[in-house]
Amino acid sequence: QEQQFQEPLPQLLHSLQPKAHLHQPEEAASCKDEVAYFERVEQITLLQGTFEHGADDEVAEQSHQPEQKPERLTLEQRLMILRKSPEQQQKFREVEERKEQLRQEAFAWEFDEHLHPMVTDGERRYVKQCLVVLRTAVESAGGLAEFVEADRQARRAALPRVRASDEKKICLSPCASVRRSLEEIMKQHTRAGSEGVMVIDGYVLAMGNKKVVKTELWCDGESCEVSVCWDWDARLESLAAAQDVA
Repeated sequence: QEQQFQEPLPQLLHSLQPKAHLHQPEEAASCKDEVAYFERVEQITLLQGTFEHGADDEVAEQSHQPEQKPERLTLEQRLMILRKSPEQQQKFREVEERKEQLRQEAFAWEFDEHLHPMVTDGERRYVKQCLVVLRTAVESAGGLAEFVEADRQARRAALPRVRASDEKKICLSPCASVRRSLEEIMKQHTRAGSEGVMVIDGYVLAMGNKKVVKTELWCDGESCEVSVCWDWDARLESLAAAQDVA
């Protein structure tokens, strides 16, 4: 047994490699001293781990090296690339020309391109019909300023006595006056569910209980965003259209 401990390390590793498995009790039993056998296996395992430790560290160090990611372009650089694109330039010119046309009109509108999934084409056409009715009223008054002033006079005449608080509600900005008039027109002409129709200032996010049509109104060159909302279980259509179907 003492002679076996003096063998060179490579031969010792090779000779004891199979005997290192503890699932071979027959080979372990052939040794005269089981305690010395397992101590020897433990020593050889430690020596073998020491030789392999340096190579493992080198592999681990290489695997933990961060990958070099491509440099991300800044927002200004990406915008510069988009502006140089002929398609983007053409699209930008078309949008600017469209806005310039809307600024020249007394009253105009443009629907938002993002459609509510529950809104039908017929409901959107009805919103457009109400906008056409409002534009006709603006043109009949002689312009947006004349329409707003006539609307204020009509509201003052409807009250028995105009108070300071009432005057604040009557005299609104042109965009606010147009939004209020659009809501009243839709309530008057809607066949069913008119009490749930609202025209809200700004673009709103529908939470499931309302349908929404978003549009941008242009009033004498000034733009404002509004949202036409109504109950999700109501079908938005005009009273005249329902009578024609009947």
